Amino acid sequence: MEKNNKKRLYGLLFVVIFIALGMFIERAEGEEEYFRNLNIARARRDTPAPDFTIKDINGNVISLKGLKGKVILLNFFTTW
Repeated sequence: MEKNNKKRLYGLLFVVIFIALGMFIERAEGEEEYFRNLNIARARRDTPAPDFTIKDINGNVISLKGLKGKVILLNFFTTW
């Protein structure tokens, strides 16, 4: 009886892994198609962010270039 339970467990594990892998592959293909349809190129990890300047709430001009080497968190907040 214990041998049968192991077989069932391995079979179930195989099915779960197979389904999860299929979902992951389908999602990745869907994302690529989404970016292609919007004509957007994916950024690479070794590509630096483009420089930009913006005013903070005190009116001081901040440049991304001036913050090189620091951790930056960009929060694009909006209300719909």
